[in-house]
Amino acid sequence: MKKRLLTLLLMALMVSFSAFADDTWTIVGDNTDVLGSSWNVEDTGNDMTFIGDNVWRLVKSVNLASATTLEYKVAKDHSWDTNYGKDELLNGDNISVSLEAGTYDLVFTFHSDTHALSANYSYTIVAGDAIINGNDAWTTTATANDMIRVNYDLYKLTVKDVELTAGDYEYKVIANHAWSVWEVPSSGNQTLTISEDGTYDIIYTLVPSTSTLTAVALKQNTYTIVGDAPLVSGDAWTPSNHANDMTKDADNVKQYTLQLTGRKIPAGTYYYKTVYNEAWWPCVPNSNNASLVVAEDGVYTIDYTLTLGDNANGSDATLNAVATKTASATYPSNWLVVGSEGLTGYNWDVTGAHNVMTENGDGTVSLTFSNLALTTDGTYKFKVVHNFYEGETPLYSYWYPTDDQVVSVSANGNYDVTITYNPATNVVTQSVTVAEQTYTVAIADPGWGEVWAYVWTGETPIAGVWPGTQLTKSGDNYVYTYTGTTMPSGLIFNNGDGNGIQTPDLAFVNGKTYTDVWTIMGATQNASWEDYATEPIFGTKWTADVAGNDMTSADGKTWTWTKNNVALEANTHIKYKATYSHCGTDYVVGSTGGDGMKVLDILIAGKYDITFTFTRDGNSSAVTATATKTSEAVTIGASGWATTVTNSALDFSGLTESFKAYTATLDGTTVSLNEVADVQAETGLVLKGTAGTYYAPVITESETAKGDLQFSSIYSFTVNDDGSDYYCYGLHLVGENAQFAKIKNGQVIPAQKAFLMVGKSVGARELSIAFGDETTSISNLNANGNLNDNATRYNLAGQKVSDSYKGIVIVNGKKYINK
Repeated sequence: MKKRLLTLLLMALMVSFSAFADDTWTIVGDNTDVLGSSWNVEDTGNDMTFIGDNVWRLVKSVNLASATTLEYKVAKDHSWDTNYGKDELLNGDNISVSLEAGTYDLVFTFHSDTHALSANYSYTIVAGDAIINGNDAWTTTATANDMIRVNYDLYKLTVKDVELTAGDYEYKVIANHAWSVWEVPSSGNQTLTISEDGTYDIIYTLVPSTSTLTAVALKQNTYTIVGDAPLVSGDAWTPSNHANDMTKDADNVKQYTLQLTGRKIPAGTYYYKTVYNEAWWPCVPNSNNASLVVAEDGVYTIDYTLTLGDNANGSDATLNAVATKTASATYPSNWLVVGSEGLTGYNWDVTGAHNVMTENGDGTVSLTFSNLALTTDGTYKFKVVHNFYEGETPLYSYWYPTDDQVVSVSANGNYDVTITYNPATNVVTQSVTVAEQTYTVAIADPGWGEVWAYVWTGETPIAGVWPGTQLTKSGDNYVYTYTGTTMPSGLIFNNGDGNGIQTPDLAFVNGKTYTDVWTIMGATQNASWEDYATEPIFGTKWTADVAGNDMTSADGKTWTWTKNNVALEANTHIKYKATYSHCGTDYVVGSTGGDGMKVLDILIAGKYDITFTFTRDGNSSAVTATATKTSEAVTIGASGWATTVTNSALDFSGLTESFKAYTATLDGTTVSLNEVADVQAETGLVLKGTAGTYYAPVITESETAKGDLQFSSIYSFTVNDDGSDYYCYGLHLVGENAQFAKIKNGQVIPAQKAFLMVGKSVGARELSIAFGDETTSISNLNANGNLNDNATRYNLAGQKVSDSYKGIVIVNGKKYINK
């Protein structure tokens, strides 16, 4: 029965509102020059417009050649069944209005609640001579005092440059230039009070719908004090607040003063200035504000003095204020957070003692709102208010900052919101954190016998180590419940054994779906399968919870992770696994998973981009690794000489200050070394420079000729010249100098080294080296088999030596090895 009654009431309210919204009120009358028809209740051209608060209005623009009259009334819904006329009566007599000749708007106004109906085409201010235009005191026909229509319900009239003496002046407004039509006030007059002699602009304002008439007298050349609330009467920082107008000194035309008494002022620093004729410019001071320091709470008299200079902009004017304490008082204060009800619990309420902020001891104050239910589309605004009290009532309230602060969240939920304010810097900050909540997720019995939940937030497991927390069956489900400040970001149900049974992409009951997190882990080992002293790829070897090693995925099927520009030795072994969500045990290898690991071998020393890829398609998964060489390592020993072979096209142009690279060409017994800036892959080189290991960038191609140097592969080999038509010549040192000497049968050429293949017919033990075309260079080395035994010999110090001298000798400007 109660439900039916409530339904009927709602239906009644809906019908009533709908009927009100559908009402139509139409002006009907006898004058076609005004209405376009005569007593036509169906003329939609005379329908009134609803403007709110039960007020309806129709404006007719008329152009009358001569004065006339109009009889009219108002009808509802284009029917005579409901109509109102004179004296607000249903079916009342017609209303008659006299209309002047001319072009103007005739405004019909109807109040549907009181049924008051009027038609007015002018509003005229009538008053004594002093405060109107002309000398037509109390004259209804003075069109110079007609008010100007600003909008449909606002009229104004400004009378400028009126010389007035202090006193009271009466005025009122009439309609249609007649006393009998409509007037405000309906009886008697209104009073405008002038406090001091002067020249004024008087602004009259009328709101017809509410019969509100006001008049404001603005004194010309007015200097007004504006400032913080304790320093002024009425509204703070308001140029139109004439309670703070200054008075010109009778003896000094350039000096103005103002005294305010009984000002209740808490201790503090306050700011003020003067404005001119309600405008912010010119003002004194021109820039910034003047300040007044009040040392202690109390009641004060403030004396302001303004002294004008010669500049019209006030730049040379001075303004000061003196506060004299007249009584003791105490004004305690506190800091509040006020704002939206959804945030503060109160809708912008500054009067209560709720939401008081706490001093933190570092000059700041703060307040925390706990466990607020916030939504992404909610409106949560706030400000900080500094209240000074007289008793329990706020005396002054200061709001910080100027603009409302907004709290927003990225997801619906419960949050703790902490608001902090620093009065010294006027900075408001906010901290929004997820409040502690309970999260629950269930899994139907999978038939495993045991069910465990491994859950984590961010990078940290919530419940210990793998396999997590064992669950108890409830009905047909196993349920995991977690209470904390952060929603879990991942979960694996498993059967509790070493490998686990993953159930990825599970949805919590609150609707959030979680995806897998895969991490790469492993170790880097040298040619002897020993770990690098410092792990260059994984940071920490065989560690599953290195957050920086998390793989990324765009589709939930393929995950990748790349370590860029890693310097690796030749024959390096990279061992690796992909681990699920940092558990460290549920790894995947090859296509089916298991306990082993995968290995990527790096054969050539250099720098590499190493990319690991994990793929999963249903129950099938695999992890792979690829290496992209970005630069190749070349090493020069302490002698400053070396040979090498390039495995990729390389660029040496950026390394020439450290060493130079040469290709070699063989002509007889002389080896010519040709400096190169870049080379093709599989090019044998001679290197000369400062000892060290360098990295030459890999390039796509080179046009440089390879020369005659042969080379070993990534593996060493043993020289065996039996049955061959060639001998191998390798670079070796004699003192500080280098030569190509015959390599004995059975000797080993190391991996990645260059050498020459020389026909046996040459028959030389050593080959001379020439840099470019400098065949006479002191750097050329020749076999001592070419020496004339009778030739004069010199050592490197220029001393003459005998033919039995062993080592480097100079004969006829050429360098030889004498053995």
